[in-house]
Amino acid sequence: VETAEATLADASGAVTLDLSELDYIASAGISVVLSLFKRLHASGDKLKLANPTPHVFNVFRYAGLDQVLDIDSP
Repeated sequence: VETAEATLADASGAVTLDLSELDYIASAGISVVLSLFKRLHASGDKLKLANPTPHVFNVFRYAGLDQVLDIDSP
C-alpha cells in the first residue's frame, strides 16, 4: 500500500490505472484508489480503472464503487 501511495502521490491530469495484473484488492487498496479519486476529482482531473480482472471488478461493484468510479467492465 505504501508503494502505491508513494507512486501515485504526484499523479495529476487524466490518470489511468491498469489493473490487469491485480488478482486481489483489499480494503487498504480500495482506500488508496478512493484517496486518489478524491484528490483528482477535487482538482477537476479524472481517474480511470482499466482492465480489471472479473474478481477485482466485482469487489468494486459489490462495494457500489462502480457507480462512482470509471471502471472498465472485464
